[in-house]
Amino acid sequence: MASFPAWASWNFRIQAFSTAISTIGINAGPIAFAFAVLQAGGSASDVGLVTAARTAPVIVFVLYAGAIGDRISRKSMMVASNLVSAVSFMCFGLALQQGWHNIVVMCALSFAAGTATAFYYPAAEAANLQIIDAENPEKSLATLRLIQNSGQIIGAGIGGGIVALCGPALGLICCGIVFVPAAILRLGLLLPAVANVDKRENLWLNMRTGWQEFIRFRWLWAMVLQMSLVNAMVVGFMGVLGPIYARSSPWGAAGWGLVLTFQTVGFMIGGLAMTRLRPRKLLLFGNAASLLFVLLPCALIFGLPLPLAATASLAGGVGDEIYGVCWLAALRQEVSQAKMSRVASYDMFCSIAFAPLGGVIAGPLEEHFGLQPSLVVISLFITLSTIAVMLLRDVRSMSRQTLADVS
Repeated sequence: MASFPAWASWNFRIQAFSTAISTIGINAGPIAFAFAVLQAGGSASDVGLVTAARTAPVIVFVLYAGAIGDRISRKSMMVASNLVSAVSFMCFGLALQQGWHNIVVMCALSFAAGTATAFYYPAAEAANLQIIDAENPEKSLATLRLIQNSGQIIGAGIGGGIVALCGPALGLICCGIVFVPAAILRLGLLLPAVANVDKRENLWLNMRTGWQEFIRFRWLWAMVLQMSLVNAMVVGFMGVLGPIYARSSPWGAAGWGLVLTFQTVGFMIGGLAMTRLRPRKLLLFGNAASLLFVLLPCALIFGLPLPLAATASLAGGVGDEIYGVCWLAALRQEVSQAKMSRVASYDMFCSIAFAPLGGVIAGPLEEHFGLQPSLVVISLFITLSTIAVMLLRDVRSMSRQTLADVS
């Protein structure tokens, strides 16, 4: 761990390594799941059922997970989640190897993996904000997000590669094994104590207290609502309208894949930039940067050539990553650590709950009004809603606190 900078604490280094490992498993798993169902003779509907079984518990349990994450050790919660993921993935692979192709069993194991994810994320986000360096919060957060983004890229590549080389069954077993060292590493975390809630209190009361903390800050609930709706628009654009445009243009699927690749490169560049930048107006700077995403749909509206569209996608990725770091830095600065898991769970719930609407709306929108008007609507919505949030006094006035400000 000597390659880390001097400001990186023991906890930061442990969390960084374990996050990299578990992120690889989380992103490799869905690919292996899908091909496992198909190898077992399942239909496209069966793949959809198994996917829904993994997604549904995230929506159902994430708020409970946030409340529990503020009641018990976050380290224990992350370790347990990693181990449940490991067991569910390996059992799925072993069942496939033994010829046990029951769709109910597959859905049950997929549900277990999704439940582990639901309990992992609120605890992990709260722990990340707990262990970053007080003098370099943006640099710490940007470094963690760089590691997460790298894990997502590597995980998707490994997932596809293992399935191609070894088959879905062995691929699932390997994905499950990946979570074990992540859990073992996290046993070494020495997280500082926080003022946890009284465990004798009712869980629903804990959730209500978290909700009160969530709505106490106007910038917090306004930005979560706005960005959840924007995420839905982005899902509709990236998953429906963009591919439709690419198919009808000389780009084809390869061209759209290049656009997505450039966006991923943008994430990495944005993360690297935030290891250097220390914006004074966190939320204002982050929201302004997020507007760069609109360059890509605008490139499609005006029919710009592929190299310019890819460049626009790269700029959007940079802006999205800058927004993410500024957002997390604001959460760490303003929200009580004792309630952080609950606040993170409400943030995650809104993002997940609204996201599917984009895909549902985008198709009919394109069919009734055409591709270009649909792209204009999405671009205007993202731009105007972001500007509206930036006009809020809480967003404009929030400044980055230094140690001198705190003392």
